[in-house]
Amino acid sequence: MAAASHQSPGYPLNASTDMQRSIKAWEPALTGLLAVVVAGALAYVSLGLKPPVLGLSLPSSWNWIWNGLASTVPLLLFGLVAWLSWMRVADQRVLQGQQQHLGRLAVVAQKTDNVVILTQSDGTIAWVNEAFSRITGYKLAEVMGKWPAAVLLGPQQNAQAIERIREGISHRRHFSLELACVHKSGARFWLNLSFAPLTDRDGRASGYVIVGADLTARKQVEEELRRVNRQYELLLHAAGEGICALDPQGRIAFVNPAASRITGWAPAELVGQPLSTLISQLRRTATSGSSDDVLRLAAAQDPSITTGHTTLFRRKDGTCFPVDCTSTPVRDGSNVLGAVVVFRDITDRRQTEALRVRQTRQYALRADIALALTAGDTLEQFLHRTAQAIVKHLDGTLAVIWVHDPDEKVLKLQAKAGADLAPDAPLHRLEVGDLAVGRLAAQRIPYITDDLLQDAAPLERDWIKRDKLTAFAGYPMIIEGRLVGVLGLYGRKPLPEDTLEALGAIAETVGQGIMRKQAEAKLAQQAALLDKAQDAILVVDLEHRIQYWNKSAERLYGWTPSEAYGKRADTLLFRDAAYFERARQEVLLKGEWRGEQCQVNRGDETVIVESQWTLVQDEAGKPKSILIVNTDIREKKKMEAQFLRTQRIDSLGTLAGGIAHDLNNVLAPILMAAQMLKTKFTDPQSQRLLTVVESSAKRGADMVKQVLTFARGVEGERMLLQPRHLIKEMVKILGETFPKNIQVKQQLQPDLMPVLGDPTQLHQVLLNLCVNARDAMPQGGVLTLSAENCVLEQVPATLPALGFSPKPGPYVLLKVADTGCGIPPENLDKIFDPFFTTKEVGKGTGLGLATVLGIVKSHGGFVQVQSEVNKGTVFSIYLPAADKAQAASSQPESGALPKGRGELILVVDDETAVLSMMKEMLETFGYRTLTASDGTEAVAAFTAHRGEIKAVIVDMLMPHMDGPATIRVLRKLEPQVRLIAASGLMDAQRAKDATGLDDLYFLMKPFTAESLLTTVHQVLAE
Repeated sequence: MAAASHQSPGYPLNASTDMQRSIKAWEPALTGLLAVVVAGALAYVSLGLKPPVLGLSLPSSWNWIWNGLASTVPLLLFGLVAWLSWMRVADQRVLQGQQQHLGRLAVVAQKTDNVVILTQSDGTIAWVNEAFSRITGYKLAEVMGKWPAAVLLGPQQNAQAIERIREGISHRRHFSLELACVHKSGARFWLNLSFAPLTDRDGRASGYVIVGADLTARKQVEEELRRVNRQYELLLHAAGEGICALDPQGRIAFVNPAASRITGWAPAELVGQPLSTLISQLRRTATSGSSDDVLRLAAAQDPSITTGHTTLFRRKDGTCFPVDCTSTPVRDGSNVLGAVVVFRDITDRRQTEALRVRQTRQYALRADIALALTAGDTLEQFLHRTAQAIVKHLDGTLAVIWVHDPDEKVLKLQAKAGADLAPDAPLHRLEVGDLAVGRLAAQRIPYITDDLLQDAAPLERDWIKRDKLTAFAGYPMIIEGRLVGVLGLYGRKPLPEDTLEALGAIAETVGQGIMRKQAEAKLAQQAALLDKAQDAILVVDLEHRIQYWNKSAERLYGWTPSEAYGKRADTLLFRDAAYFERARQEVLLKGEWRGEQCQVNRGDETVIVESQWTLVQDEAGKPKSILIVNTDIREKKKMEAQFLRTQRIDSLGTLAGGIAHDLNNVLAPILMAAQMLKTKFTDPQSQRLLTVVESSAKRGADMVKQVLTFARGVEGERMLLQPRHLIKEMVKILGETFPKNIQVKQQLQPDLMPVLGDPTQLHQVLLNLCVNARDAMPQGGVLTLSAENCVLEQVPATLPALGFSPKPGPYVLLKVADTGCGIPPENLDKIFDPFFTTKEVGKGTGLGLATVLGIVKSHGGFVQVQSEVNKGTVFSIYLPAADKAQAASSQPESGALPKGRGELILVVDDETAVLSMMKEMLETFGYRTLTASDGTEAVAAFTAHRGEIKAVIVDMLMPHMDGPATIRVLRKLEPQVRLIAASGLMDAQRAKDATGLDDLYFLMKPFTAESLLTTVHQVLAE
């Protein structure tokens, strides 16, 4: 509601009515008075009366006056009558005109679109027009005698509005206000009401005339505008980009919260400030700003705003940051009212772009260096290509590479690239420590400067001035602590910021390349003097015929010189002559060729050689023949293949070991819990179920041991075994499960020596070999398992090459022989590779023989294979025989599980389940326990209870501080502490090696309650 008022004397709209009433009231009196005057005057005049008759005594001098009056009375009477008649006629005309005017006003008031209300002197409604009824819904009869506010406000009585109306009426003022009204139907509408007081001739208030204009449409438009403006305000506040508005003079008129957050300025601090408060630099454009570009026009007029390659905004703390900004003029027709500037902080984007540029530059530089290194060039060519790459990618003027000569302790300039500049003579040969390059080589610290002339030594300044060089970056190449050389880059302008980083990224590669090229050059010299006699050397003319054939060629290929002379080399040595022709064309074109070739010998066997062809020319420089030097690389290929197989096995071992470690930690609490529950639940059903759980857990543990055996040759639980029992048990299983067309036989020496081993693992060895034998005899055959004693007096030379390291002494030889299809010779060296199989997809994993190999190695034995195609295969397993001491120590002890006497045991394991079960198990059998989840907690617990702790059980694989480190710290704190290592990934010997302790007890995970309690009892009883 809005209201306005001012003082007014009141509108005399009822003045004509008062005048009419006054005239009618005085009309009889005036008529009587006129009659008396006329009668008296006629009497005086007609009777000749004198004043004395009237009781008047006039002086003589007044007689002339009276006489004159008497003569003029008729005229006066006539004039008076005429005046009165004129006044009456004039009054009638005024009344008639006023009545016509009031009639017109009444028509206007009745027909106008505005509400018109006439009130009585007490303020109640006396009359309303048609517009009132149309807008409010009330007729005159419904509102007559009611207060206007009560009618217009309806149920919602606006106390403030009512008080405002009463105040205005009480002061008889002309005032106006905007009022929210209620239609008869309940709908709301707005009126702009003007109150004008009515007064009579005496100035008394006779009522009010109220005129109201319908504002509903305008209010709706205003409300919609407020809603839209609110939406725009919310959008501006929610925008992530900074937004500010400029007035036509370029001053800041508005900023949104994002702009305040980005710049650090509060909105109130920026509003009204010049543009230079926010902008430090404006990006230079190709075209000048237009006349309506308020941003650029304001910036052009402000000398504190510079122009550059990017737009920089200024924070409140004075720091500048790059932005992307757009300026949009705000127009009202042809008038520019200002501009809206939207900006975004692009600091992170610029940093990311710069990082990407640096990374791309460094990647490209490293790629070019790698290409130069693999191109097979000489050292000089390699370094020249490297210098070219440095200049190309690091935007320098001249790249220089010095190589260190350790014998003379000098740096020699080996390559340069870039501008046609030549460093002065002192820089061609530098002692380490001299000049800037020598100093950075001596200090082995990278160096960069943009003021080269100031930092240079006097000997360098002449050529630096002459070639106008201003910047330099140097990086020493250090390989394994040895100075190899220095990479240098000169520039006529500042070098990129990441120059040292880029040089550092390639320094090691270039240094390794230098060392490699130097080694290659030395080897080439030695080969020319010594090694050529060991290679096959032959000379071939341009017609492909052999002209020379040395002894090494005879040994390699099998043909004597007399047999080879005159023969065509392309048909004698190559199955496909195209290989020979390609090499020949290359050597004729370039003068030499080098590469690997597959050739054949006299027995039609494949010979792989490293071949080097050189074109021999006559005195005139014309091609004469081709010198070919072939080096037999078959052994090299075998070693490479063996190395790759070893790498694959190591990788698989690491993967399998990690899986086995996690499985051990899962199985250990299950195994111990099952054994504990068997002591608590003695009913047959519980015993049967717990036995199933225990046997399943043990089976899983055995499987884990097999995985570890295959992966790393980890030893399982060893005991004294009689091989006779293993073979008899295996023969029984095979007889029940193998096809009836396979005859299973056994051959056992009566006095077989025992072996110390894991029965589960050795059982797995025999089973894997027998399954392979069965698959090799699909049509049936004979499978023979045998065992005998033997003595190994000398280790066969082939065993170390296969990864075995047996010792001379007594062995038990187990053989698995079949009469199957045999193994082709080309597959014999692959059969122990993991995942190698000749079986169909889905019928073989390729892990059977790999497992056999791992188990036999872990038992200190070795495997030999003899096979002949279509005749059969014999696998010979050599296992060290157990001596009497081993037999005695391996005898198991029987009896009840040992119990403790309240000794305090510290248990350390990062697996909560394992830790909980070990604690439960020990406390059940009479021990007290302390637990720790890692090495750090263990050391703290041991320090607090050093005098009480009798033994410590430590898991070998833990985060933070692992088992070996924990054991060493505990032993240092208390040299007499008894320690037990527990692991499922390493055996006892490896645990001792890792900790450096020989008196360390060991538990192989997952262990049983018997193993745990027995080991603890033995440690405490020692």
